[in-house]
Amino acid sequence: MQCVCGAATVTRVAEGRQYNYCPACTRNDFMPKPEIEMDLDRARRNKAAAMARVQRGEGKEEWMKAAKWAVLEVAMQLPELTSDDVWESGLMECPGSNRALGPVMAAAARRGILIDTGKFQPTRKADSHAQPIRIWKSGIHER
Repeated sequence: MQCVCGAATVTRVAEGRQYNYCPACTRNDFMPKPEIEMDLDRARRNKAAAMARVQRGEGKEEWMKAAKWAVLEVAMQLPELTSDDVWESGLMECPGSNRALGPVMAAAARRGILIDTGKFQPTRKADSHAQPIRIWKSGIHER
């Protein structure tokens, strides 16, 4: 591949992705943007499949048990909670993906342990870039 400056580019791999790099110039805007597939139906199917894998545990059985107990304990203690509260309760990080807590929270909602408030707030987890997370009402809070 050739850069807009005319020099030949070099292919590099970083973070599991392949990039083209131009050793002759300092601009990176010459690189073509990776093609991103935009398909909402497929995205929803992928999400459902990923959540089902997490629900089944797939190699994370001990973590799943700990996460379910952590959600239960926090829901008993707080009238409203977020996944941040569950993480702060001492839940260890999930092997593979920390997004695995989402399906655990959703399962707790299906069982009436959590109730969706329709409200969101930015996460306090520094590595999650203040993305919005759901605020849940506890269905089992001890008053």
